[in-house]
Amino acid sequence: MTWSHPILDAPLRELDEASQDIRSLEGYLQGHAALVFAGVRLESGEQVTWAQVPPGPWRIWYIPVDGSGPARPLIETPSEMRLRCRPMLPKLLEAVAKALMPGAA
Repeated sequence: MTWSHPILDAPLRELDEASQDIRSLEGYLQGHAALVFAGVRLESGEQVTWAQVPPGPWRIWYIPVDGSGPARPLIETPSEMRLRCRPMLPKLLEAVAKALMPGAA
């Protein structure tokens, strides 16, 4: 029997979907060797970037405002950060595409 609770199901599903979106985009970019730095800034000043911190792999990173904390892979941030940054993932993909093809319109 699977445990279920009507008040918790929707938020947990949303968090699972946000986490899956982050993992999927990260896997897609890694699989397509998109080895270019790109980033987007949230209204709050935080940043979501596609970057490599050597010697590690290319990852989607969360960078807090004004260096108020350490940068870390977005998938490893607390749930509220993943949920807040999720709407920026399509914009990050667009920024990576523009960085790969800087002359394209």
